[in-house]
Amino acid sequence: MSQIDNEELLGSIIVESSNYISQSEPEKSLELLLNNFNNFENNAIFLQTLGEAYLELGDVEKAYDFLIKACELDPTGSKSVEKFFYLGQIIGGLDGLNSLKVGVEKLMSQLNLIDDLKAKHSNNNNNNHNEQEIILEISNQDESLKLLVNA
Repeated sequence: MSQIDNEELLGSIIVESSNYISQSEPEKSLELLLNNFNNFENNAIFLQTLGEAYLELGDVEKAYDFLIKACELDPTGSKSVEKFFYLGQIIGGLDGLNSLKVGVEKLMSQLNLIDDLKAKHSNNNNNNHNEQEIILEISNQDESLKLLVNA
């Protein structure tokens, strides 16, 4: 399977899993994720999603195991930031605050990037073209925002 096919499969799994969770069907989400575990066991986004499914089912210990591994694979939040917020809530205390801080700092850097790109393109009168350029630049500069833009 090529990397592009693998990324598309991962994207569809994440979307489907999120849909199950939003429809209060975390069991289906977990089943889908576990059926694909061998393909993505070292992917931070996949592990974060798996951790979220376990949280939805009330299994905090298993959620912790997958979220901590996701954080180890992506310690700066370049792939996604939610894992830091989940983990911060689970562990609490100073370590939990440190995890939350990583997530907040990443979100702030993303907001600054968006603001900078908006300012850079604000002189252009074609707003629709402006938005497309900003989205393209965002997806090229920040991998976690790229996933959001492409969702």
